Parts: sequence; structure tokens; C-alpha cells
Amino acid sequence: MAGGPHEMVKEEVAGKINSRLGEIRQKYSLPLKNGQSQKTLAHQIVSAGSMGIKKGLSEGKKEPDGGWVFSGGELRASCCVLEVAHSQTYEDILDRALDLLEGTRGQPGMAIIIWFQYNNPGATKILKKSMFTLFTVGEKRMEDGSMATGVLAPYEEEVIRDEDGNVHQNVFSFTIKDMLGLANRSVYDALCNSSDRRVAEVTESILAEKIELSSAEIIAKFDEGELTTKDDDTRAIRRLEEKPNDNSSGPWFKYPRKSQRKEPSEPSESSESSSSPSSYHPSSGSESSDSEPSKGEPPERSSPRASRSRSNKAAK
Repeated sequence: MAGGPHEMVKEEVAGKINSRLGEIRQKYSLPLKNGQSQKTLAHQIVSAGSMGIKKGLSEGKKEPDGGWVFSGGELRASCCVLEVAHSQTYEDILDRALDLLEGTRGQPGMAIIIWFQYNNPGATKILKKSMFTLFTVGEKRMEDGSMATGVLAPYEEEVIRDEDGNVHQNVFSFTIKDMLGLANRSVYDALCNSSDRRVAEVTESILAEKIELSSAEIIAKFDEGELTTKDDDTRAIRRLEEKPNDNSSGPWFKYPRKSQRKEPSEPSESSESSSSPSSYHPSSGSESSDSEPSKGEPPERSSPRASRSRSNKAAK
């Protein structure tokens, strides 16, 4: 199974970012220094997958769907995270993203949030609203006129599909400088001011390189994931209906279906005169009176239905 909608969108977006980083690494290089190769900024941004991030000074962890770390500073630190949400409200996922950015003091310094409206099973109307939001950490002016580090107003916040399912054709972009965030500014500023002009020029060029994400491609992956999930559920249901007793792991399968239970043979005339009619229960192997139901006989059950598979609800 390729994965549900949440997983497929996560892989699509993370894959696009990693692919673009690979192109930038190929495009720029630095000369050897003391016989050793030098890494550019692009080489020092590494995909960390789904990772745990310490939440500021308080206890607990945040585990985004994807993340990138910058290894060029004194410490290997998160610089960008990705969160794909399907089972939470948009307000909840925004609160969590802001809490993460503020609580970690700018590491990460950028958060990409992709949200899809969830519909309860049996909903009379399916709503398909989807959002793309990007937050960054930077210097902002406070009410008293002073400057402080904090989460800026959304860098991007757009509806990428409305409730009726109409897809908005947006292309979102951010630079490597945005991705590195304010916390790594001292590192790339030093490289931009390097006495080695080649190092300075390459660094400035890399900082300006853009990574683009298409809303149409994101929605297409989500729809593909939903279709894949439905197909898998349908196949699972068919297998259970065709061969219901092949799986012996669940309690329902401990008993034969009603259609498979053996009915007692008709008693002979001689036995009728000497004893009352009896029935045989296949699971107990003993006789019991018709006036009392067999205690071992399970209630009649409808055909089981496979649960719809979904990935982790983002604690997210």
C-alpha cells in the first residue's frame, strides 16, 4: 500500500524540498581548503525526517511530520519543519505550530503547515477546504518600539482548495535564507563576509535560491491517497466476505458462522418416546435442551467491515 492521504502528501512535499536541495548542491561548489573539501550551506541542510524536538524550557516533545536540520553551526539544530494535518481543526494546528516556534526560540525558524478538512463518516455534505500556511521566526517591532525575536505574521497563508473542491492554482516559494531561519544568521553572515570571495559569492547565491511547492500537486497527492485508502478498504471487505474464517486473530472468527453450523438430525420415533428433543451445539460438543439456549453459541453477527485506515493523527 502506497499510503493514505496524510502520508502521501508528506512524502510529496518533503520529496520536492529534498530534490530541490539536491539540485542546489550540484549547482554550487567550493574549492578545496588545505586539501579538504568545503561544504556549502546547501550541503549543511540535512533532512531529518519525522523527528522529536525539545520544547523550549518546558517538558515534552513535538514530533512534526518532516524536518530539516542545519549542521553548519556549533550545534546541529532544527531549521525547518513540515506538518500535514487532516484530523485536527485548522486553529488547533496553527496553535501547535506557533507553540513550537516560540517554545524552541527559533529552532526551527520556519514551519510549513498543510491542512485538509476532515469529514466525519456519514456526513451529509463532504467539505474539501484545504490550506497552506508558512510561518517564519524573525525580528519584529513591539508596541513600545523595541525589536524582539518572534513569530512573524504568516509568510504565506492561502486557501488551496475551497469547500466545494475547486483547486486554487498557487505556487508557494521560500528561499534557503528563509529555511535557515534567524537562529543561523550569524553563520551565514560570517560566510557572506568571508575574505575568500568565492565563499562569499557562493553563500550569497545559495541564500537567494528558491524552493517552490505547487498547490495543484499537493491536492493531487491527497486525492490519490484517499483513492488508495478506499480501494484497500474495498479489497479487505471483499476478502472477509468471500473467506470470513481465513483470519483467526479476532474473536469473531472463533465461532463458525450460522450458515456453517451443523443442524441436529431428526430424532427417531423410538428416541422420541424415551427422551425429549435435543440439539447439538458444535462449539461445546454437548447436548442441551431446546428450552434453554446454548451458552457457547455466539450472537448472530453481520459481516465485518474493514476500518478505514488513517495515519497518525497529528498530534499534530
